[in-house]
Order: sequence, then C-alpha cells, then structure tokens
Amino acid sequence: MQALTHTSFSNESPDPVQHNERLEFLGDAVVNTVVAIEAYRRFPDADEGVLTRLKAVVVARPSLARQAEALNLGEYLRLGRGAASQDEVSAKASVLSDAFEALVGALFIDGGFAVAEAFISAHLAPELDRVKAEHAEVDAKTALQIACLKQFHEAPLYEITDRCGPSHDPMFTIRVVLPQGTAFEARAGTRKAAEQAAAALALEGGFDPTHTGDK
Repeated sequence: MQALTHTSFSNESPDPVQHNERLEFLGDAVVNTVVAIEAYRRFPDADEGVLTRLKAVVVARPSLARQAEALNLGEYLRLGRGAASQDEVSAKASVLSDAFEALVGALFIDGGFAVAEAFISAHLAPELDRVKAEHAEVDAKTALQIACLKQFHEAPLYEITDRCGPSHDPMFTIRVVLPQGTAFEARAGTRKAAEQAAAALALEGGFDPTHTGDK
C-alpha cells in the first residue's frame, strides 16, 4: 500500500504512515535504466543523441501518467481528506506518474530488478516503438524541455552569446542553461539550428541536480 499512499494521506493520518515519495525516487531511477536498456536493444542503428531523446520522451510525466491511467492506479490511491475533496486530484498527471514510479520502486524492493524490468518493459517498451515511429527524429529542444520539466519542474533557458559574420551568412552561438545551472553552448548558421544543437549537447551531457554548473 505504501506505493499508492499519497503524502496527503500520510500527513493527515493519526498514526505513522509511510508515503510513496521514497519509492518514487527509487522507481524513477529504475524506470530510466530499463528504458535506456530497451532503447539500446530495440534500435541498434540509433546514435546516442536519438536514444537519449527517445528515452526523455518515454520517461516523461505524460507517458508515465498514461500507463498509470491504463492500470487504474488513480482509483487505488490513498489520499488525505483534503486532497480527496479536491476535483480530480487522483487524475492529475503529476500524481499518476509519481504513483507509477512508486509502484516500480515497490516491485524492485519486493522482487528485484528482473521483476521491475519485466513490468517496465511490458508497459513502456511499446511507447518506445510508438515514439520512434511517430517521431523518427525527436526534436532535441522538445525532448530537453520534457526532461527538465520532469526532473527540475522548470524549463531550460536559451540565450545568444555571440553573433558574427555578414548578414547574409551569420553564425550564432547559443547557450542553453538548465534549471540547476549547467550550461551548454553550440554554434550554427541559424538561431534555431544553434538552439537545437545546444539542446542535443545538454541531453547527451545528462542531468545532475546536485551540480551547480559552470557557465
């Protein structure tokens, strides 16, 4: 039951009750690992950038919330009276995706990696195929925004740090700054292309919420 116990239930309970945030933390790591493995196995010709962007979309909140809805997890969530009285709290994407990750964390604790891997593969591997089919080239800026919103709840910021060359053939240098401070720069002949290149570098560089970054 811990995996489906919202913090609101724990806070209102007269007796000590563990909520699902620790399991969510663990499940998030397991989901990312398994989806990375599945992407690597399924798309042997895809380069690192494509694999990274595919993973970012599949492990994002909307994707996990859809899986939670398919499992009807919202019906089984234990909510505090205040949260339960609010409209559609159990249907919020953030609550559902957290519940899915917490469930994965519980499966990992109870059954080990193999059990958790089988569960994740059954529910998210088809999402990898769908995303790959619908978005052969996943947009790097979109994937980076999804990843940042999932991990930091903030979007990345883009800024022009340099523009040189003649007006008919300019060169743009764009810096993308992630919410925790890490920055990546790229150059291209258009601002849009430079932003995409910087976003791709950020995705390939990964995310470390404890890192303050060097700008």
